[in-house]
Amino acid sequence: MFEVFNVNVNILAIIVTAIVNIVIGMFWYSPYLFGNTWRKLVNRREGLNHMSNKEILFTIINALLITTGINSVLQYSLMLSGLDKFPNAIATSFMITLTFVITTLFNPVIFERSSKKLFLLNTAYSFVVYLLMSFTLTLFL
Repeated sequence: MFEVFNVNVNILAIIVTAIVNIVIGMFWYSPYLFGNTWRKLVNRREGLNHMSNKEILFTIINALLITTGINSVLQYSLMLSGLDKFPNAIATSFMITLTFVITTLFNPVIFERSSKKLFLLNTAYSFVVYLLMSFTLTLFL
């Protein structure tokens, strides 16, 4: 573990939480949950079980970056909010989803006439994954 800008960086916590991110995504977008709906909405024939090596690599890098960012936001919000760890994780996940995810994912709906169903599916996924990632990171704090 090391510290950057008053944030503890626990490599094990980052790796475990990145794995949580990937596993949730695999399940969320699988045929067992919302995979078939997602495939139709994005006009994709094959599911995520046919990912290329490049897609897998980018997924891992993306998960590690998101985890590192949430780790920092969680720790700063914990210092400033006065909330206990798990209520802080819930509040932080909600605020990230409300202020960053919804606003970013809604732009294609406005400007590209993207599907509202796809927007809702991806927004719900983001909230669930950020919440579970926040809970996982909180276990290491």
